[in-house]
Amino acid sequence: MKFTRLCLVAVVLATVVSCGTPNPNARPAKSPDSVILTEEDVTDRPYVIIQDIDVTVSKATIFNADPTRDDVARELKKKAASMGADAVILVRYGTLGMGLFNWGEMKGRGRAVAFQ
Repeated sequence: MKFTRLCLVAVVLATVVSCGTPNPNARPAKSPDSVILTEEDVTDRPYVIIQDIDVTVSKATIFNADPTRDDVARELKKKAASMGADAVILVRYGTLGMGLFNWGEMKGRGRAVAFQ
């Protein structure tokens, strides 16, 4: 019983401390329109990798239009902008397919980076 209480106190304390600590790598969000998207690597200026990102664009019903590369690009830009990224590099697009819980989906992935 005493050990259980001690573990509970440790978990609560760790949660409170981690919530109050600001992330030193956090960047302010940007406008998705300002995010550069490229299928290549950027070699003309240095950058810091923020995170590899994945998105999935789905259509809810059979009557909706199929997702396109432009839809996936828009979602990649939105996700990267929320992280404060300047660009998404090495972008890759999946093929259109059906998902388990939707009528069609297209996936995309890339690497969110911030220029130095």
